[in-house]
Amino acid sequence: MSTTHEAAWPQPYEGYALTPELREEARTDGDALYVCVLTATEQAERPVPVVFARTIAVSQAQAAVTNQRQPGVAPQRGEMEASLLGIGVTYMQALIDLVNRGFRTIAPANTLAVNEVRSRLGMSDAALRLREGDPRAGS
Repeated sequence: MSTTHEAAWPQPYEGYALTPELREEARTDGDALYVCVLTATEQAERPVPVVFARTIAVSQAQAAVTNQRQPGVAPQRGEMEASLLGIGVTYMQALIDLVNRGFRTIAPANTLAVNEVRSRLGMSDAALRLREGDPRAGS
């Protein structure tokens, strides 16, 4: 099940197009998992453009625990999606900035919990490179 948001997509940012996919998945334990997949595609004319995606996920139970407005209550689906999208876009913009500063060996894909993404926002370039490097590139 996928939904789109009201913002115009793909969204341009610093030479890249950001495209989201939002979905809700049922886990085997019955809890819902909210997933946001953001793909950044380099728009420059290069022989091999940089394309990378990040999947950010949060379970309904985890969202209820971390809900600052109403602790213990899971936000509505629309709020959950807007929050995931907002955090995801902010993180992808940080990664695009990193790539534009010369880090072209970024991993093509990664899946992260929303709390992990929050902890990475504001990290130094060196710290992000360690976490986001493509292991196939030997970085």
